[in-house]
Amino acid sequence: MNIRTFKNWDDLRFLVALHRTGTMAGAARYLGTNTATVSRRLDRLSATLGGPLLNRTRDGWQTTDFARRLIDVALGFDGRIQSELNAATEGLDEKIPVKLGCMPFINSAMLLPSLQKTPEVLAGLAVTFNDRITPGALGENDLVVSFTKPESTRLTARKLGEMTFNLYMPRGGTANKGWLGLSDMYDTHELMRRADAHFKTRPRHRASTFGSLYGLAKSLRMPAPLPDAMAKADADLVAIDTETFPLTLDCWVFFHETHSQDIAICRVVDWIEECFASLD
Repeated sequence: MNIRTFKNWDDLRFLVALHRTGTMAGAARYLGTNTATVSRRLDRLSATLGGPLLNRTRDGWQTTDFARRLIDVALGFDGRIQSELNAATEGLDEKIPVKLGCMPFINSAMLLPSLQKTPEVLAGLAVTFNDRITPGALGENDLVVSFTKPESTRLTARKLGEMTFNLYMPRGGTANKGWLGLSDMYDTHELMRRADAHFKTRPRHRASTFGSLYGLAKSLRMPAPLPDAMAKADADLVAIDTETFPLTLDCWVFFHETHSQDIAICRVVDWIEECFASLD
């Protein structure tokens, strides 16, 4: 490849969007266009660079090693540009957009109640709170709160603290009809494995989020594994005495390394750390 012939730098945006979202449709939504345009621009980029950038798998599109190196360069450039723009925007009437992804119960039980008490803490920012269920990379988010520390060296991770989980049951409830668990995508997670070990049977019903699991437990008066941060706020829930619980998990916030000096990202991270400190 002769790099001097590569003039369509804008095409890299489509490769990065596909990397973030995993699908053509997701990339189209992320960029505000359609799948035909995404496909055409990626084909043009591949032809320009003289080789395939993508492999189709049953889990979606996977980028080649060469494409991932290009993506790292593009993300680094984009992160630095955005950091400079955010610095220039601070103090102006224009709001700085930030996309935050984390598990729904952290949004609803920790971050949003804190923001309701002190809304001025994020003044000047326009934060989008995205419910993020599956672990992994950033996706469409600028920063992510997760129970899994990212493996990528391109991501900066900061430990927020620890969160504990227990088996809870509504007062007067019964385990005779079984128990309630998270969806089967979490069956190998330590939380579900410990619940399995206690009840010695598979869950009777399942839910995809802790919020839905909490609602099921309250409605059916059946036991379920829940985060203490959620369950202890409800006097109707009682922790079950068992040798397999409590479970303690580290909680992390991570973002791309190029955002380490980004004013907007740093402000949101500081606020999240304060929320977790208040929980302790």
